[in-house]
Amino acid sequence: MPPLARNIVDEVYVENLAEWIDGLSPEIGLQHDNLIFPNPTDDWLGVRISDNWEGPFELRLHALDGRLIHRETLESRSDFLDFSILPAGVYLLELTAS
Repeated sequence: MPPLARNIVDEVYVENLAEWIDGLSPEIGLQHDNLIFPNPTDDWLGVRISDNWEGPFELRLHALDGRLIHRETLESRSDFLDFSILPAGVYLLELTAS
């Protein structure tokens, strides 16, 4: 069956959509909280840093006895970190903005 009406633009819909988009707050889509996921994790840890923070960001992972296990500087607000080489256990994550 041939495609029908693929070159026809619904002008009313496009105008209404553009008006709705223009009416959205500039704050829409901003992330105001730091997100660490999943918790608990087995291998990969996702990090999404708040848009309110200024980078670069420093991430430090500590064992419960206080030993520094991993340290990394993050330039982007989103990253996935591979912790699959770490033994199973409980760790403390410290995230700071430089």
